[in-house]
Amino acid sequence: MKTFYKLCSMLLCSAFLLGGCTKETQTDGGDPRPGDDSIAEVREVMMTLKSQLVLQKGATKANATAATTTKANATAAENAISTLDVYVFGAESENGDYTFLERFAYRADSNDKLPKDAKELQPNTTGADGKETTALIKLKKGLFVKLYCIANDTTLVDPATDKVVKAADFTPITFTESEDGTPRFAAEGKPQESTFVGWHTRLLTATAKADTLVTPLAMAGACTTPIDLTSFDNSARVQVGFRLTRLV
Repeated sequence: MKTFYKLCSMLLCSAFLLGGCTKETQTDGGDPRPGDDSIAEVREVMMTLKSQLVLQKGATKANATAATTTKANATAAENAISTLDVYVFGAESENGDYTFLERFAYRADSNDKLPKDAKELQPNTTGADGKETTALIKLKKGLFVKLYCIANDTTLVDPATDKVVKAADFTPITFTESEDGTPRFAAEGKPQESTFVGWHTRLLTATAKADTLVTPLAMAGACTTPIDLTSFDNSARVQVGFRLTRLV
């Protein structure tokens, strides 16, 4: 049993390493908005998570009705997203060393606090079949970036120390202001991408009766094809798509 659970957790790394993404640039609606100075330093990236996912919502009468309507779908509970964390890694060059840049997070339960320094993520299911979920993030310009997503599991463990990874273990890339006023890369963040993909989700203990698989199931996916955000003159929205894969 222990071997089974360890294998499941290692699939997190596999999902990241095998993950690619489709990418396109959307030119319409991407021009800087009047009065929005921040648009000069950030670029909108629309993520499309290509899997049959169902977003869990807080307890309301409307949501209870919706839940009753979709009860016939046998996989809805397994495919739901109760938490979603997006880790962004950046590098100065396409083939450079990628380090932590920033984190976005979604929690279905409004009582759950977001991780320290994480920006709120607002995903939305598109289409009647719910096979795609979109989420808009705004990323700093000036770097190549990669995206790593983990759904329904908020605990990461460093196998080198067997300790749970804390928010304090993440240090973002820092920038300074260049002569023309645009941000300039100053120092790498922590951890490095190579370290991050070696971490795994929490291992289940076969001897603990309460330690069982629960729904919704943990999923992971990544856009490991570098996204070029190096141009400060380009404000067109970038669209990327990739699949979330179950870790069990």
